[in-house]
Amino acid sequence: MSNQFVKANATNTANVSHQHKQDRRNAEGKGNDAGGLREKKEKVKGTNKGEVAKKDQELVLYEFLGMLVRIAFWRNNPKHGLHGQPHDPALNVPGALSKTLNELILPLAKRDTSAEFRGKYMGDAEIVNVLTAYSDELKKWYKETTSNDAKETVISDKITFSDWLRVLDAQDLVGVWEVEQMSAITGDESTKGNVKCRFSIPQAKSAFLSSQREEIGVGQSSADEATNTLDFDEFKECVARSGIDKYRAIKVMKPSAAVKAMIQNMIGERDEVTVLREDTYIKAERFDMAKSMPLVGMPQEVYAKFRDDWGHLDLQGLYAFPTWEKDVHDALLENYVALGAIFQAYSRSLGEELPPSGSPEMSLDEFKDFVIDCEINNKDYTVEQMGPAFLKADAAASKGAYGPPPDKSLVLYEFLNVLTRVSFHSLNPFFGELVTPDGGVVDLVPVPMALKQTLDRVLRLPRAQEGPSG
Repeated sequence: MSNQFVKANATNTANVSHQHKQDRRNAEGKGNDAGGLREKKEKVKGTNKGEVAKKDQELVLYEFLGMLVRIAFWRNNPKHGLHGQPHDPALNVPGALSKTLNELILPLAKRDTSAEFRGKYMGDAEIVNVLTAYSDELKKWYKETTSNDAKETVISDKITFSDWLRVLDAQDLVGVWEVEQMSAITGDESTKGNVKCRFSIPQAKSAFLSSQREEIGVGQSSADEATNTLDFDEFKECVARSGIDKYRAIKVMKPSAAVKAMIQNMIGERDEVTVLREDTYIKAERFDMAKSMPLVGMPQEVYAKFRDDWGHLDLQGLYAFPTWEKDVHDALLENYVALGAIFQAYSRSLGEELPPSGSPEMSLDEFKDFVIDCEINNKDYTVEQMGPAFLKADAAASKGAYGPPPDKSLVLYEFLNVLTRVSFHSLNPFFGELVTPDGGVVDLVPVPMALKQTLDRVLRLPRAQEGPSG
């Protein structure tokens, strides 16, 4: 598309055409001119003031429209003119232009909303609060920038257009930044993509010029005109425009957050990558044990023991953790006494003494007996496949990097941990797969529902209540 831009930007079209003709002629032909081709062609009037425009790598409106027509045609006919392609284009110029305008440009392109911005955002209470909170930092930045005239041709106590662009470039505030979407929720589907923000020189120019109290035409003012500077109030508006434009692709960021992020980028408080990581991080509220209440009729000492066990329970890594913590808490609390009795029945073989801790412990073999008796395993999730869940619960139970190593046995809260994990995987044996082995749809049973279904089956079976035979 750069070629189309260059063609549209050739504002002195007659002179360009004349030069091309001259380049194709030899010296003898040029010497025989009687004045015909020597005649200087009139330049195109390219500015709003009727003056001659310069080929300045910028487009005025009619050049922009010409470029759109060219791009629309070639976008819809990218192979037109190539060997072996049909002579007639797949879509003619009017059709290509109409399709591009209606499907792409009109729905997606930004509009000039300079006046609307001032009324909509600069009076917004949250944005005003951000600008007020960072007023001292902005004043310092503004003063340091305007006092550095080493590379300036215009000496002013206001920030100039070149000041603005120079410092943005020096501080690396222009560019494209992209980070991976992160979430506190295990397996969050929304983390598959990345989040990105961008800020370009044209965006910076637009923010600067739109923040001036009187609008001017681009390229029609000289560097020393008063309209090419911003006082401090105009500068704050410029910063607000820049922030909102820079982070407009981040839908979770409110306008005030975008303005705050831009200021932090400028003063070095947070860079763009940090802003994207922290401000787009998907948070999840953990269950607050302060809201936990004992069941009606539950002895206080039993409830205190449950609270202690729950405090040691680490269910991180299970799908959608911690969004379901309260539901799992309620299910375990409701069945805590019964599960404690079952655990004790399976963790003490006949004649076996209690360990030094005074609390019964369940070995892997005893856990397998429990699983088989309660029919938790199935053909797609076997007892052998439950070994990693057992070891994970054993390792996760507050042993830590500097604590004792996993001991291949479970205390009660470790048992509750592994029970929750195997409940989920037994009812979701193909979790993580696109389809089942027979090509069916993988239906997901949430963790709380899987646990409740398993508990209903466990507590209903007499064998679980009696403990292992023999």
